[in-house]
Amino acid sequence: MNKYIFFFMFIITFSIFSQEFEIDRGTLVGPENILNINDIEWDETVEIIFVNPISRNEIYYTGAYYRGEGLFWINLHGNETEILRTYLRYGPMIKWHGENIVEIYIPTGSPNRHSYFYNYRYNILSSSINFPIYYDVANDIIIAIEHWGLDLYSIKNTDIIRTFNFEESIPVLYIFVFGNYELRIEDNKLYFRFEIKTGDIDIEREYIFDYN
Repeated sequence: MNKYIFFFMFIITFSIFSQEFEIDRGTLVGPENILNINDIEWDETVEIIFVNPISRNEIYYTGAYYRGEGLFWINLHGNETEILRTYLRYGPMIKWHGENIVEIYIPTGSPNRHSYFYNYRYNILSSSINFPIYYDVANDIIIAIEHWGLDLYSIKNTDIIRTFNFEESIPVLYIFVFGNYELRIEDNKLYFRFEIKTGDIDIEREYIFDYN
């Protein structure tokens, strides 16, 4: 199968399963002799820049274009400062959260993925977090799915500060893959609504948790 057809099919499948949006794949900076992006080999070394549309904070990536080792870094006062060196299977991609948080977004095969969060204000990087689905910009809290509910992480030390469990004996990953969900925070409450409609399951629930 042509690698670009495969890549296109993966993106469609990944989007449907992950229910994510606003993935930033950045802008190619080098090598300068590349005139057509389709000429780039999967393991060819490139430089890519990502720019926050609000604050204009920048993060760079140097490494394999699609599959292989790569380095995420920032230009701190004229010096290249390493953020994260890791292996990528589907090319570099990030998500911006507000002005100062960048999520280094690493899918490892749909629907599996994990992320690292870098905070420009504190110059800190979180540990790897599986399946983050929400970032509370005001309180620097990452919300991620876990086996039977939601975990809340502090970006400053990546400790789990709270866990919300669901009553259903359905793994949350099943919701993530086969269902639809919505998460919002209002008036110190966390609302999590989900529905699953398959040949075996037809369920719709909303949970309201104290969040402060």
